[in-house]
Amino acid sequence: MKSHHHLTAWSRIPERARIVAICDPDTARAEGRSAEFGIPHVYESAKAMLDLEALDAIDIAAPRDAHATLADLAAERGIDALCQKPLASSFGEAETLVRRVDNRMRLMAHENWQFRPAIRALGDAIYHVHAKDTHVDPTVCGINGRLETKPGAAPRNRAWNYVTLGYGHGETWWRQFCAALKMVGYNDVLSIEHEDMAMSPLEGVRKSVRLLREATVDAKQ
Repeated sequence: MKSHHHLTAWSRIPERARIVAICDPDTARAEGRSAEFGIPHVYESAKAMLDLEALDAIDIAAPRDAHATLADLAAERGIDALCQKPLASSFGEAETLVRRVDNRMRLMAHENWQFRPAIRALGDAIYHVHAKDTHVDPTVCGINGRLETKPGAAPRNRAWNYVTLGYGHGETWWRQFCAALKMVGYNDVLSIEHEDMAMSPLEGVRKSVRLLREATVDAKQ
């Protein structure tokens, strides 16, 4: 687990979770995160970390090709895992992984829940919601498909990119999104996650806050 966003989020709820170890093949990077967030133990090997630490759960924020392997390692030890999206490199691989670890651990996946039917289906299982938008480039998708592996720092050549709220889906979509959450009883935080390479974080968050204020006012009426 090495994502700065994830570590920041966990560190904000010390009464509910404590980060006791971090693993990264790049030990220098792991040491840096360890110093920044006060994480006591650093590992280069995920297997070693899982064998030596008494863990309740792990947060997998690794390249997608490693997700299944790391989840399997956790399942072998009965350790729950929260995995960054996408869960695997393909839908078929994800289905196989879920079947393989079933009844051995609780496997959860980060998701933006941008499709409202999923909100209806999940209902009171929704615990936390990220507000994050995506723009899909139809030209690039038409050539390469939607599965994207190029770095986010090269948005021009990607099939899709994270954008500021409202720049991928309009205000009407966000009103419906918030209304769907309210319909199933969610009345908690909408956590803005800004990864728009074309806009400064401050400007992006301000625009996102303005949009959500409008959307959530309508959802409460």
